[in-house]
Amino acid sequence: MTIRTKILSLVAAFALLAMAITALGIKTMVDYDRIIADYNHAADNAFRGERLNRYLSTGALEMRGLYLARDETEARFQADLIEARVTRLEAFLNDWQKTLAPGELPELGPVRRDCQNIIQGGRYMAQTVRTQGRAAVGTYADTYKYRLSREAMQARIDDMVTRIAEAQLRSQQAMERFKSERLTQFLIMAAGGVLLLLLGSMWVVIELLAAAPVYKRQTLPPPESVPETVMPEFEVLDGRIGELWRVLGVLKSSTGKAAQDKRVA
Repeated sequence: MTIRTKILSLVAAFALLAMAITALGIKTMVDYDRIIADYNHAADNAFRGERLNRYLSTGALEMRGLYLARDETEARFQADLIEARVTRLEAFLNDWQKTLAPGELPELGPVRRDCQNIIQGGRYMAQTVRTQGRAAVGTYADTYKYRLSREAMQARIDDMVTRIAEAQLRSQQAMERFKSERLTQFLIMAAGGVLLLLLGSMWVVIELLAAAPVYKRQTLPPPESVPETVMPEFEVLDGRIGELWRVLGVLKSSTGKAAQDKRVA
């Protein structure tokens, strides 16, 4: 392998290292977006779970307010609040279901069925109050059986909210692991790449020094007609400089001999 090929190989290795770091950076951004999306989705589910509790608690207070109304006017006002509340609850549950992937959060199914009973009951109470008066509602939402069903539904909601909180915690832990692991990968790749390039550079330099010519010292004999002088020291690289010195020596010797012959003549 020639020196030129080795240098080009070193440059190619540097380019590959840059491409690898760039690819890891792009993958990091894609993975980070995915993890952030998962975390935000878990946080959104947790928020919706708490909001569901708020809808149900407020609805229970409004139903209780219907029974505590002092007259029919106040009862009809409470009936309007109940119907508006259950309508928003129904829209909220339908919207929440659209944000879930198939098979995600199966606990929401039983909770939706329980809430649907409350929605239907609220509409029944509001319509009955408007058409027949408060007395016609009777004790529809004020019985022991109704309270037991609400307690069972609340227990299922609490269990669902607990599972959502656990999923959110797992997403947060996954984010922390991702940041730690990807930082380690970047450090290993950068340090390893720099080390390999350093070793490659040293290898090329060693090869260059090994391929350098051997320096030889040589003294050319002076011409016979002139006092003995020592020719300057020179370094023979590939034979061309030495040949030049020899030609100059021969020329000087010939010139000195011609001058001596002239004096003799």
